Amino acid sequence: MNRFTRSIFLFALLSILGLVILILPEILGSAQAFGSISVIAIALLLLLVGLEFVLGALRIYIFTPEFKFSCAWRANLAGLFLSYATPFQAGGAAGQIFVLRRAGVPIERGLAISFMHLFGSLFALLPLAAYLFLSVYIVDNPVISTAFQTAATALLASLLLMIFFLFMPERIGRLISAFARKIAPFLPGHWIQRTVSLIAEKGLSLADAIVMMRGSNAVFWNILISLFLLLNKLAMGLIILYGMGYGENFIAGLVGISALLFLQYVSPTPGGSLLSEAFVLLILPLISKNISPFAFALLWRSAIAYIPAIFSGLLVARDIAKGLEQADSQS
Repeated sequence: MNRFTRSIFLFALLSILGLVILILPEILGSAQAFGSISVIAIALLLLLVGLEFVLGALRIYIFTPEFKFSCAWRANLAGLFLSYATPFQAGGAAGQIFVLRRAGVPIERGLAISFMHLFGSLFALLPLAAYLFLSVYIVDNPVISTAFQTAATALLASLLLMIFFLFMPERIGRLISAFARKIAPFLPGHWIQRTVSLIAEKGLSLADAIVMMRGSNAVFWNILISLFLLLNKLAMGLIILYGMGYGENFIAGLVGISALLFLQYVSPTPGGSLLSEAFVLLILPLISKNISPFAFALLWRSAIAYIPAIFSGLLVARDIAKGLEQADSQS
């Protein structure tokens, strides 16, 4: 079993384990909760899941307009699939770059696109993090408050580093090249070593690609689409919440869904599995005592993780696995 397969297995195992934790105390109440879900809510939820795929592909296409939209579509699916199979969603960039490179996009340009996407996502998350810190509905819970403080600190540090990179790409490119060149021989796995070595070779080219993108309108559209992707996920959570009969304070519900989404983004487990389900147990009772955590978790995770992972996996996983196996066999 290679590392790629183990990551997928870990994502599935932790997700199932997280759901089992929720099932045990809530199994009887969950059966009734599922029966009360609005059909309209399910239809709207599926529509937003489809919109998620389109927005993700569009965010790639704005940086590669000379290629067909289908190329951006496949790259987005590959990125989605690997983001759910790797910690911190770090594999998403590798999957996206893999597909783009096969279509003829230079690797340094693919890296620059991934950088811009990460910058846009962090930029969109920043006001959400600030909003959560000001919320009176969740901040009193010590466990969640500590999680927010740790995650927001990491978010702010990452964003500041990326802003520094955005405006001083040549200097950071040289630092990345030097660092990657030193650590490459000590990393496990031939594919990882070659990838890091290639980054060392392309560090300055990456800086040039970022300079070219920095002055384009695509940067603005990237941030805007990243914001729409975030709002789309928030809308999914609110639709599930109200579809299950939530009738309490709207702001409290918005804060709860925002907290789940924020922690999903920064979770260190593959695809946020296990931790995302566990945070439902902590957060949902703070905003509603009448909604089953298991029923909500199953619908929430299905919308933002399970359905995208299965759909994208069916379409692109075989190609990615073959590419990784070929890379290992050629070493």
